[in-house]
Amino acid sequence: MTMPIKTNQFIWNELATSRPDVCREFYGRVFGWKSQQVDLGDFGTYSVWLHEGQGIGGMLHMDDADGEEAIAFWTSYIAV
Repeated sequence: MTMPIKTNQFIWNELATSRPDVCREFYGRVFGWKSQQVDLGDFGTYSVWLHEGQGIGGMLHMDDADGEEAIAFWTSYIAV
């Protein structure tokens, strides 16, 4: 079932992290989210966060830079 999109509300949240396996376990345990991996070929793997079977966001893998762990961040999308 697809949820109707209303304007002026958050519709997607996306996490960029260099530690997707750790984040997948953490958010699964804390919020009960499941994830579904999508192969993007040369671009790697994208994970879709699922809550009660509905896609609510995603997660992408960032490479560490210059031997330093990349800082994870969230991006939120709002319907306009």
